[in-house]
Amino acid sequence: MILLRHCPFAAAASQAREIICGLHLGVAEGVCRATGDTLSVAALHVADPHVGPCRLELA
Repeated sequence: MILLRHCPFAAAASQAREIICGLHLGVAEGVCRATGDTLSVAALHVADPHVGPCRLELA
């Protein structure tokens, strides 16, 4: 599990959480694929971007 403690887009995420969190999920999935390993994103547990942290679970 990776804790995402600081959202660089907290203000935007407050207004459009689905878009910003979806973008971060896509980036994490792309990084996993780029490693060429069997690593993948199992889940993203979203928290309030001003309070955090969000949790990224890898499998």
